[in-house]
Amino acid sequence: MKLPHKEISTLVEKLKNKDYFAFSRLYELTFPKLYFLCYSLLKNQEDAKDAVQESYLKILSNLDSLDDNQSFAAWSNKIAYNICLQMIRKKKPVLTGDDFFHSLPNEDESFIPEEHALQGSKVQILAHHVNQLDPILRSTLIFKYFENLKIPEIAMIMDCPEGTVKSRLNTAKRLLKSSIYKEKDHNLFIGSITFFALRQSLSYSAMNAPIITSSTDVFKNLVTCHHMPQQMSFTPAAMSVQASGTVAGIAIAAGIGGTSTILLSGYLIMVPPEIINVQLPDTTFTKEQVSITATANSPASPAVEITEFYLLNESGNKILPSTDSLSDASFLVNTNGKYTIYVAASNGQKATYDFSISCIDRDIPVILDYTYTQEQIVFYASDNLSGIDYNSIYGEKINGERLFPTEIDSTQGKFTFDIPGESFRLYLKDMLGNESRHWIKHIKK
Repeated sequence: MKLPHKEISTLVEKLKNKDYFAFSRLYELTFPKLYFLCYSLLKNQEDAKDAVQESYLKILSNLDSLDDNQSFAAWSNKIAYNICLQMIRKKKPVLTGDDFFHSLPNEDESFIPEEHALQGSKVQILAHHVNQLDPILRSTLIFKYFENLKIPEIAMIMDCPEGTVKSRLNTAKRLLKSSIYKEKDHNLFIGSITFFALRQSLSYSAMNAPIITSSTDVFKNLVTCHHMPQQMSFTPAAMSVQASGTVAGIAIAAGIGGTSTILLSGYLIMVPPEIINVQLPDTTFTKEQVSITATANSPASPAVEITEFYLLNESGNKILPSTDSLSDASFLVNTNGKYTIYVAASNGQKATYDFSISCIDRDIPVILDYTYTQEQIVFYASDNLSGIDYNSIYGEKINGERLFPTEIDSTQGKFTFDIPGESFRLYLKDMLGNESRHWIKHIKK
């Protein structure tokens, strides 16, 4: 999600001028990425919520010290980053000295193959390896490839020279490659860790961070927390915080003495709906369509009703629920990709929930290459998702006689046949039984 920096700059200026209603929109725009940064560093939902809340309190208290509103994103990231580091240091020491990073060899940035995007389980695998990195290295990758910040901005946030930022990026990619090969995740087929691969893996991690209720909780605490600056005041009118991504919002109007209430005014209640109880399919591969279930809830019910409830694919096409209910819905999905659950209420408010499906496997295995001698032919094959079933590989002569590989190396996707002296058909299956057939013409010895 690319931040709308122009809108954020305008909201920051309004907030500086004591227009505190601008905070609800500013919070809506910036919370997802700020939370993901804190969660990625702390690896604990409650700690991340505390860090985000403390970050916003510090942001609100020191907003007037921000000279350039356009730099709000980098400035707020610096605040959150330092708060997280303080929390980490309280639990265990973290090696952050520049000597540690400069002592590691740099990777040649010119060695970048053709940029390509990863798909399905490969994104999850790379995300897993990114999550194993040291917090400093992991956060450097987040700033560069998820936040899309420039090297000088990252250096400002992390309070280090620009050369150190570059060194950390190179080190992180080198350690990722080492980790991938150490754990034998060769099916990533990454010669060098590319920009698009890292961006996709970090987006996957952000999308799967457990933040469904955190946004509401933190926002309510920020509005009511007695640690807020005394000069802040909220008039008793509803402030709408529209749900975005996997974040659920709630409209809050602060009253006197730091207490908060929801302003009830008939059908004009500005409380957005909630998307709860989302059930996604597990990561087990299947050839069949999968079911996604969710519940649409109106916190202001019965005054406000749910009016729309559907699913959007990444092309923007609607997928209607297989049930007639406007509260509990089940959606059937046939293809992998990015999806959004969309809910609208009678008060004009809406909520969305983004997720990805990558467990549907109807792809057949493919032959990537082959080599041969007078005696043998060696095939190199690949399968995008569930993987090749090497135990099911066989060849078949015209007379029906079966041939079997004389050697199999699954780590390299390689298997070998003795040349039979006549043409034969090669059969490949993946772990779900998706089969490909290849006619191998007679190769003269």
